[in-house]
Parts: sequence; structure tokens; C-alpha cells
Amino acid sequence: MIKYFLYFLFILIFISCKKKDKINPISTVSNSTGVFIVNEGNFQWANASLSFIDFKDNTIQNDLFQSVNNAPLGDVAQSMTIIDSLAYIVVNNSGKIYIINKNTCKYSGKIINLTSPRYLLKINKQKAYLTDYKDKRVAVINLLSNTISGYIDITSWSFDNKVIVIDSENDLLQDSISVGKQPNSIVIDKDNKLWILCDGGFYGSSYGQENAKLIKVNPENYLIEKTLIFSDLNMSPTELSVNKTKDTLFYINNGIFRQSIYEESLNTSIFINQDNKIFYGLSVDTASSKIYVSDVVDYVSNGNLYVYSQSGQLLNSYKAGVNPGEFCFMY
Repeated sequence: MIKYFLYFLFILIFISCKKKDKINPISTVSNSTGVFIVNEGNFQWANASLSFIDFKDNTIQNDLFQSVNNAPLGDVAQSMTIIDSLAYIVVNNSGKIYIINKNTCKYSGKIINLTSPRYLLKINKQKAYLTDYKDKRVAVINLLSNTISGYIDITSWSFDNKVIVIDSENDLLQDSISVGKQPNSIVIDKDNKLWILCDGGFYGSSYGQENAKLIKVNPENYLIEKTLIFSDLNMSPTELSVNKTKDTLFYINNGIFRQSIYEESLNTSIFINQDNKIFYGLSVDTASSKIYVSDVVDYVSNGNLYVYSQSGQLLNSYKAGVNPGEFCFMY
């Protein structure tokens, strides 16, 4: 790994076909492999929740945090990060991070005095970085004391067109890379090149709007090597993911699209149709290349989860919590 880690602050700041209805006992999470689903809930409703799909029998357990700890998760669960034996659940509008044991889901601690936290990224065993929707700084989190040990001032914000390069040894802003408007997700391919998805902004924004872009960047010299431009100004792609072999990209754009890293133009054929669903979260399991996508239904009811093979065949579907947004794999 190169010394300097590149962190995409824009996503961080702003961010069998038979249905399985069986509910597992909570104890089955222990020593299981599977995927946690972070259900955002509704803003100011305090109905966020945590679900878990067990890979051994393909069943889901909902309301895990509430069931294990006899307490609500809070208001808008944004993301989850596993660091060693612990899982950190960032609860945006509650202004805190809950820490649980990843195997038992039992409460272990919390990080408080946060404004509007979004995403946590492990740097090493003692340190992590945290972004905040209402703070133009990256917080440095001491994982030993669960406190903020410092901040990194950055130069851009969510409507900007920058990828920020941070010196993670010294916690300093190193550089920036100009890309498209509102970059929202980033992955690394098999050649160690960065792929950045930029949604282009939205109509009526005071920051302006442009066509969305998928951009390839060399992280060694920060040069843009490829720019693929979406043809329709109203397209707003999100949730860029990469498969196990890191040669194929996936993203949501009113359906799921698949893109080889070697293609010189955007693939305009829909890989998985959205139909009457509202696709919201997307993640590819890099161990199996199975594709996990969430459907928020109407943004108020409990959402659905769909699992597809790498060829696009529907394998499983599940009922989750309200507004399932993120997937966190556990092995």
C-alpha cells in the first residue's frame, strides 16, 4: 500500500428466488459469516435498526440492536464499520456512534459529542477517520479511548468536485484531485486504479449541475486516465461497487448497470431491471461476487433486500427494516 490513503470525502460526508421469512435466534449471529444491513429509518422518527443475514442458512434476523440491548438504535443509522471484534454503527441525527461486539451485538461503548456523523474508516488499530455532514473537517478518532483526538481541515464540501488526499501518518491534507461534480462513491480495481462516480449535482442547485461522470484515476500521480460521461443530464448514478476479481463495476441508475473496467464507453444496457422497486443501497460481496441491493419501497414501510448472482439471477429476497441503506460483510 502506498503511504497516502485516498479517501472520497463526498460519499463519506453526504454518506433461490424463494423469499425467506424465517427469523433466526439471536445467538446464531455468533461465529457466523454473513452481512449486516444498516436500516436508516426515518429522519426524526428514531426508528433506525440493524439486520443480519446468516450465510449458513440464508435467513435474516431483524431488529438486532433493539433485541439484544433492549434499547433503540436511534435516529438515522448511516453506516457500519467492523474493526477487529467490534462493530461501529454511525447514527447520524443522534450524533453518536454505538459500538457493539460484532458476534453478539451486545453494547460495548459509544462515541458522543458528534454533530452529524456519516462514515468511519479504520486507519490502524488505534485510529480511525470520521466524516460529518455539518463539519468541513475529518475527525481523528482514538479507538482506544473512543474520543476525538484531533481534526483534519479540508478544502471542499459535498457539492464540490474534489477527491481529497490525506497523509494518514501525520493526519494532514496532502493534495486534491479535481473530478466531476458531486462525487459520491469510489472503488479500486485490479490494476490499483481508482474509479470515481460523480452524480453531477441536481437541478436548481446553486452549485450548478452537469452530466454525471465515471472517472478513472491513477493514485500514484493523481492523473485522470479515463472519463465516461452519462448522456442524460437527469441521470444521477450512485453506489459504485466492484466484484471479487475487481474487473467489473456495478452502480445504481434507475436499475443496476454493469461496466467492465476495460470498456471505452458506458454500457447502456440495464443489467438488473428496477421494475416497480426503488433501488437504494448496493454492495457486491467481494468473497462471492453476489450482488446485494436494497429496495426502500415507499421510504416509510419496511424495505426489501434482493440477492443476485454475478450473472444477474435472483437468488434470495428478504424483508428488512425501514430504508435499508448499507451492507457490512462479516467473515
